[in-house]
Amino acid sequence: MSSSKDLVFHQGVYKEKVNVSSAVFMITGMTIGAGVLGIPYVVSRVGLLVGLGYIAVLGAVVLLLNLMIGEIIIRTKDSFQLPGLAGKYIGPWAKVLMSVMIVCGGLGALLAYMIGEGEALSNLFGGTPEVWAVIFWTIASFSVWRGLQTVKVLEKVLSIIVLSIIIGLSFGILPQIHPENFHYFDSTNFFLPLGVILFALQAHCFGR
Repeated sequence: MSSSKDLVFHQGVYKEKVNVSSAVFMITGMTIGAGVLGIPYVVSRVGLLVGLGYIAVLGAVVLLLNLMIGEIIIRTKDSFQLPGLAGKYIGPWAKVLMSVMIVCGGLGALLAYMIGEGEALSNLFGGTPEVWAVIFWTIASFSVWRGLQTVKVLEKVLSIIVLSIIIGLSFGILPQIHPENFHYFDSTNFFLPLGVILFALQAHCFGR
C-alpha cells in the first residue's frame, strides 16, 4: 500500500505519483506512433533537407505551444483539462469546440492505429488485416480496462522495444546512405510532409 507522500490529489481523486522515467516513457509512447513511422516516406518524397527543415520549424512551433499551455495551466488555480481551460479563458463555445476536436481527433487516431496495426501484423504473421485489427483492439481495450498501472507498464515496455528497433535500423542502414540523396528535391510534393510531421509531433498532455 502506498504511503501518503506517494499520493497526489488530482481532480477529486487521489492518484499515485509517477517518477520522471514513467513520464518520459508515457510521452515517448504518445510520440512514437503512426505519425513518426510515416515521416521517412514523406521526407523521401520531398527531399531530406526540406524534411529536416519541416521537423525543425514545426518542432519549434509545437514546443512553443506546449510551453504556452504549461504556463497557462501553472497560473490557473483551478484544475482543468484543455476544454475547461478554453471555456474559462475564451468562452463556452470554445469549450464545446475543443471537446469536439479532441473527441474527433482521438477517434480518428484510434481508427488509424487499428488499421495500421492490422496491416503491419498481417504482413508480419499472415492472416487478414481485419482480424489482426480486432485482436489489437481487444488486447488494448483489456489493458485499459485493467487500469492505468497496466497501461503504464505496457507503455514502458513497448517504448523500449520501439526505440531499440528504430536505433537498430538506423545503424543498420548507415552503409546504404548515398550522398547524392542529400541534394534530392521535388517541389511538387513540397507540402506533403506538413500533415504527417505535425501529427507526429502532437504529444502534448490533455490534462493537468
